[in-house]
This record gives sequence, structure tokens and C-alpha cells, in this order.
Amino acid sequence: MKPPYNYGISQEDALTERRALDIREGDRLLCVASAGEVPLNLLALGPVAIEAVDISPAQLFLCRLKLSACRALEPLEAAALLGFMDAPSEKRRRLFDRTTTFLGDDEKSFWAANMSAVERGPIRAGRFERYLGRFSPAALAVLGERKLRRLFEQDTVAARQEYFDRYLSKALLKVLFKVAFHPRLYRKRGIAEEGLRHGGGRDIAEFFYGRFRDFCAATPARRNPYLQFCFFGRVLFPEALPEYLSE
Repeated sequence: MKPPYNYGISQEDALTERRALDIREGDRLLCVASAGEVPLNLLALGPVAIEAVDISPAQLFLCRLKLSACRALEPLEAAALLGFMDAPSEKRRRLFDRTTTFLGDDEKSFWAANMSAVERGPIRAGRFERYLGRFSPAALAVLGERKLRRLFEQDTVAARQEYFDRYLSKALLKVLFKVAFHPRLYRKRGIAEEGLRHGGGRDIAEFFYGRFRDFCAATPARRNPYLQFCFFGRVLFPEALPEYLSE
């Protein structure tokens, strides 16, 4: 099945965006919709007006589905529908049926044509997420599930950095990054070629591995939904769900 959109999750941190832009009550913002996390999380964090735009209609359909799920469902139900948490396909279909109340006709038609993405969990159906899913089990095997879960016990950035350098930084993992993010492979399967247009001559694998340490250390692992999703295929702790899926 061809992925219906490039990204199922936006990995930007809305809390950082909010501080950096000094967003205040009543502000009006223009956001790239992408997969919806930034505009939806900013809405959840405070009363602002947002226009979310994207050159890809499919990304807008995904963004609208997430918003509609928030309006129609309880937070954990919405998380199950969207794929942040496990759920059988028939349950996702039932949750989706309740969500359609808040969808327009074009959006209903799009998801009717992509019901397999709904059953899979829409965030799991993105091109990038499906690509990473091919390598995540190998990465988890290299790191060791028990060692990775111990990262959740480290309370400070310094402690997580020390733990990462001692137990998780491995040569074999760097090799896996070089394979997963080799331009010839990544350009064809992991991302639309336009996404690499502004990368210049940088080593993509080295760039992503350099970001990986911060990814593991800068945010408490227990509250990092992307870390949990990337390695375990789901969010392990409800408190890690994005702001728009909180109570």
C-alpha cells in the first residue's frame, strides 16, 4: 500500500515554539500543518488563533482527523484511534465512525479511500513512520530493551547524557544509522526527494545520529512520546501523550 501522506507525526516541540516566539493569549499564528502536532498542541496550551497550511492536502486531512478525534472522543480513545496506543482494527473503525461527525465531506471521502490507514492507526501509516518501523526492531535489539527502559529512570539531563554515553552509544548503532539514512535508500523510501533539497552536502546519517543523543537525553524519556513511539511502536505512558490529547 502506498503511504497516503509523508508524515504521521510532527516531531517539533510546541513548548519550545511557544517560548521562542513568545506566544501570548490572543495572538494569531500561521503554522505549517505537517502532521498537526504543532498547531494542535499550541491550541491546547492557550487561547490563540491558528491558520494551519500545507502544500499537501493529505497532511491537512490528517491534521483535521486529529482535531476531530479530540472533539469526538475521550483522550485515551483518541490516542487509540490515531495509533499512539495499541487497539484492534475493529475498535479503530468504531472510534472513527464517532469522529466523522466533525469531518467534512472531502475528509470523509479521503479516509474512506484510506481505511487501511485508519485500521493501522493513522500516525503509523505515514511514509516516514513506516520507513523507521523497518529499522526500529533492529535498533531496539542493538540497544537492549532492558537498558533502554532504564533510561526512563534517569531524572536529569546530565544523568541521561551520562547513561547514554555509557550504555547506549554503540558502534553497531552508528552502522544501523548509516544504512537507514543512506541517501540512496532514504531518498527513495523514507522521505520525498523534495525533503532533501536543502540538505546540502551534509552526512544525513551523521546528522541524525548527532541528534539522537539529544533526543534521548534532553527530554525525560517517560514524557517523550516520540522516543517511546520510535522504539516500542506506541506510547508507553499516558502522561507522554501530546498536549492536545491531555485532559
